[in-house]
Amino acid sequence: MPFWKKNDDGRPSKREIESMQDAKLSLAENLPAHVKIVDLTKIYLKELPYGVLSIVKHQNKDCLILKNNEIKDLKNDLSLLDDLKKLDLSFNLLKTVPRTLASCQSLVHLNLDHNELKRLPSHLGSLKYLETLSACSNHISEIAPEIGALSKLHSLLLKDNDLTKLPDNFCVLLQTC
Repeated sequence: MPFWKKNDDGRPSKREIESMQDAKLSLAENLPAHVKIVDLTKIYLKELPYGVLSIVKHQNKDCLILKNNEIKDLKNDLSLLDDLKKLDLSFNLLKTVPRTLASCQSLVHLNLDHNELKRLPSHLGSLKYLETLSACSNHISEIAPEIGALSKLHSLLLKDNDLTKLPDNFCVLLQTC
């Protein structure tokens, strides 16, 4: 059972949410060097605090988990995350994939499940080490052809979307045409 009392809507109060966020961010700042994962799951974040980017960059963390929050937009410059290997943004409120995500050139796994995305944009095609891209349960009706050129991509998970067709170059990716 959580340490906070929930409101009538099932959520902790604003003050309790801020306390949870402060506690998790404080823990993240003080992670031992051998710990490579920063997990900020379900602390009701509406945006990514700049300090998190700094922690991930300067403490050489390679996995950032931000699932089950309320993030609508990543306004931050994600270029600090150029060594990040795994990013989990599932179960948020993202409507678009931020262009600055393309600067995360070491990204191998990207989870965008359960957001409000309508398309997978061309800038994802620049993530040359990406092996897994999961964007299930969104509203995706369009995928940029550049994603089909990702030579290391071996898992493209898109179930429960609004897709009616894939770009022509996906035949090469799928190796079935």
